Amino acid sequence: GFCQHRAKLAHHYLSLLKTVVDEALLPHAGDSGDEAGHSWNMFAIRLPLDRLTLSRAEIMDAMKAHGVATSVSYESPHLTSLFRKQGWSEGDLPNTELIADTTLTLPLHPGLNLADVGYVCDSLASVLEKARR
Repeated sequence: GFCQHRAKLAHHYLSLLKTVVDEALLPHAGDSGDEAGHSWNMFAIRLPLDRLTLSRAEIMDAMKAHGVATSVSYESPHLTSLFRKQGWSEGDLPNTELIADTTLTLPLHPGLNLADVGYVCDSLASVLEKARR
């Protein structure tokens, strides 16, 4: 039941966020009606930081001011201490770094309802609108 509920919330996010960020920056929903293989354990979007006046940290702070907790779920693997010890450095995997540096995880858990998702999307839209170049 939790997985079905999260999928319902994720699809609500997708429908609402299409007007907030480019669809290319949203997670892929998979084939229509087919949730096999997608657990929706998180809902991460990419921020169009190249078109905004705020950094990801500032966006996170602004979302917190709206009462919305966001997070960063993953860093570039090759920039972790383990891989740096093996000689990897910044710039070695630019696409990985771009994705890691521009991804923001929005709340997604069974305790949310559709109205909560709407509030998160409205809050994000407000924050991003004020930050557009």
